Amino acid sequence: MTTTDGLTSEPLWLAIERKILELGPGDFSGDRLEGSVQKLAATLDDAGLNVSRNAGRMLDLRGALGARATVGRPFMDDLQKAFASLTLDDVKDPYSATVALIDQVGTEWPKLRDSDRRGHVLKMVEGIKLDLLVDRAKSMEGDGGIRLLIGAEVVAEVIMERLGIGRGDYDRVLEYLGHNDVSEAIDRAYGEKCTINSLLTYRPDRAAAVIQWWDREWFETWLERNRPPAGTKLEAPPELGE
Repeated sequence: MTTTDGLTSEPLWLAIERKILELGPGDFSGDRLEGSVQKLAATLDDAGLNVSRNAGRMLDLRGALGARATVGRPFMDDLQKAFASLTLDDVKDPYSATVALIDQVGTEWPKLRDSDRRGHVLKMVEGIKLDLLVDRAKSMEGDGGIRLLIGAEVVAEVIMERLGIGRGDYDRVLEYLGHNDVSEAIDRAYGEKCTINSLLTYRPDRAAAVIQWWDREWFETWLERNRPPAGTKLEAPPELGE
């Protein structure tokens, strides 16, 4: 999966949780709770989220405030604490990291386990992975950081913006990596050629068996049109499990 810059828009549930951070501890007790509901609904309306006139969104808002009152601390505190504990090793697979994080935080905040929230959390985890990769890249000498981000499939525009480099530097490293890949492929092919030469030279019996059974369909077609070299033994098929 190509790594980009994370969230493009914020879902309602997350906007509600962020607004809850603006309330004080006393805003969730007794008759003040309803006042907090109306206050946040108006604030979210001003942000264009149309909460106060939408029954479903008002239920979401009341549920979030009720959960905050029950747990006794903001949901975002727990979420940010879980995010802050993630390492680059943790987020190698963002989906697995997301599942583990939801399971952890969702113990006290079960609404986080709703299926529609998983995708939002996954995008945030992917954004954290990008931040951690960029931090690692900035700590590397020379072109090592650019190579790291290219290898992690971070898109070019993000690499240039986050590392503060120009298109020329990016293209130069990309070209080098392309040449390096070709060199590695040549080395692998040469190694395979050496292995085959050694097999043909020192173990012709095994070489004949490999030729006959590596692609049996091809060999049988070849055998119909050609005569094997004198002295070549046609090998029986290998036993299954050997």
